Amino acid sequence: MNLIKNIFYFSLISIFLIFTSCQTLQQDKYVSIMQEGQEEVIEVELKICKLESDFLLSEISSEELNLSLDSCITKIDSIIQEEKVELEAQSKLNALKGKCLLLQGKRANAKASYEKAKNLYKGEVNTAILAYRLNLTKEDIEEAKISSELKGFLTLEKALNLYGKKDYRKTGAKFDEAFMNIPLPYRQAYEKLRNSCWALRESSNLSNDINSIIIKEKINLGEMLYLVQGSSQLLYKYTASKSLSENELYKRVEKASLFEAASLENQKEGDTTLSSNINEEKITRDSLLTRRLFARFLWNLRSDLKMIKGTKNKYSNLFAGEKISPVSDISYYDRDFDAILSSVEDELLDLPDAENFYPEKPLSAAECGKAIKKIK
Repeated sequence: MNLIKNIFYFSLISIFLIFTSCQTLQQDKYVSIMQEGQEEVIEVELKICKLESDFLLSEISSEELNLSLDSCITKIDSIIQEEKVELEAQSKLNALKGKCLLLQGKRANAKASYEKAKNLYKGEVNTAILAYRLNLTKEDIEEAKISSELKGFLTLEKALNLYGKKDYRKTGAKFDEAFMNIPLPYRQAYEKLRNSCWALRESSNLSNDINSIIIKEKINLGEMLYLVQGSSQLLYKYTASKSLSENELYKRVEKASLFEAASLENQKEGDTTLSSNINEEKITRDSLLTRRLFARFLWNLRSDLKMIKGTKNKYSNLFAGEKISPVSDISYYDRDFDAILSSVEDELLDLPDAENFYPEKPLSAAECGKAIKKIK
């Protein structure tokens, strides 16, 4: 048992060190790109990136997109008028304005902004990208002549182009490549789009109704069960190979107590002020799927299917002496202590910042599908 505990601690520490070093590297790149006095420029650029991603994901309408782009253009014009803006920043702003205009379908105006950007400064990455979108160059976007430290943005543009062509297999690889070479704020702006791409790539052999679920950032428990049924054999014991509706699936899983917490015994002697609220809102088929509920479901499911060794309280027993938790935001007395620690140790769910689990954070369908595929 001590060996298992030591291995678990070592794994968490290793993950933390790797994550910290990668984040530091990305922040260094971000600082090198964002010169002093360009904070407003970077802010409007990131807003445009997020708008582009949301529109591709159909999370905002064309009307909402146009209004937001108008706001960005107004902000860009305001910054350009400031005397302190250097030529490189002016070039960047004009290229960003061109991107906005092109997204609005104003090609002629976008081309005029490109010409301004090109004449102000040579080698600005957004200018190269705008030329590519305007079909003013025949070369592969990744071959554009810009500083080597900015090449990751060209790879990102290639990923966006492939996404538009629905080539999700190649797109996923390009997104991953780009994410290794662009700063964290830009990765965050396109993270949903990247996750959607991988979900679509993995769901190529699934039915249309499953595909309509797997691209969602938030799903309920009924949709989660329908996804599990349609992409694995994990629910065979409860469905007997029948294709059941979300409602019927939920009834059978609820009857099997797969949504009941496994670590309630810890609460009897524990400090419940440190634990999650034991009187949680009643769980229904329409309840939002959170990281906590998914970890709980998987722990109970695998226990019921005898896919794990030991009792359902094996982690509670393992840490019973110290009554401490290796996960910062999960108390030893948490009602899902065993389920959450199992999901982390078995790499079904991760610690996003290498320290915290974020149990109440919604789990996307793509993350759910990825975890399901790991269960054997």
